[in-house]
Amino acid sequence: MQTLIIGASGKIGKFLINKKNKNYYYTYHKTKIKNGIKFDIIKNNINKIIEKYNIENVVLLSAITDPDECNINKKKSNLINVTKTKEVIKNLIKKKIYIIFFSSEFIFSGRQSFYDELSRPHPINLYGKQKLEIERFIKKKCTHYAIIRVAKTYTDDLKDNTLVSAFLKKLKKKEILYASSKQIFSPLFVKDLVKIVIYFVKNRIQGTYNVGGPYPQSRKDVLEIIIHQINKKVNKKIKPKIVDIKLENLNLSDKRPLNVSFNVNKIQKLINFKLTKIENVIKQILRK
Repeated sequence: MQTLIIGASGKIGKFLINKKNKNYYYTYHKTKIKNGIKFDIIKNNINKIIEKYNIENVVLLSAITDPDECNINKKKSNLINVTKTKEVIKNLIKKKIYIIFFSSEFIFSGRQSFYDELSRPHPINLYGKQKLEIERFIKKKCTHYAIIRVAKTYTDDLKDNTLVSAFLKKLKKKEILYASSKQIFSPLFVKDLVKIVIYFVKNRIQGTYNVGGPYPQSRKDVLEIIIHQINKKVNKKIKPKIVDIKLENLNLSDKRPLNVSFNVNKIQKLINFKLTKIENVIKQILRK
């Protein structure tokens, strides 16, 4: 079956590309990718690509994903994340294509914890509202789909400015480290997510899934794990200065939910591997 990844030039998409799966095709907009297909969700019609490559499955990654950017550029983010995304989905429905839509942990208010698939969504920022609108549209209009609500992802690539690598860079520069103990999430190793997407495509899994790491943590928790792992490997212990920062003290354009931790029992029962602990990824990075 031919599969199309729409929006493959981002941090998640590039790891899907690295798997070099046969019968997978990838679109990009601004950041060119080797053997990729240029596609502008605002200007281009997806039907030409679908017909040319006989696409049967589509993974929808394309979106403006920065909550602040969504809020600052409301008109543009609504155009891309809602209006044009709905147009793409309508075309896919007509052609009876299986859809995997990437939603977000931000569809939840953050006032609870361990959100499962039956928890009531109540987004407090525009990005979450946009994702929830598409979720509801898909559930109303589609019959062959999966919705993957993705927790905050991180990688083992030190060139990425994701959760672990960002902290490691600051530690190396001996900077003051700012990390909230109040903002709780379920950090997800991106390579686990890639395996899950490939599994979903292969088996055409249907339904809604909260996909996060094996347990909840705060940014401060993650930082302390990194420091602990470094100190296990070196003779001279590091003792960086850590400031427990409050979200309200950050210069954010839109709100952030405090606790978006996931109950991952549903996805863990489905897949044939254990979700990766962040400690194990940090150990791998430090070995390098």
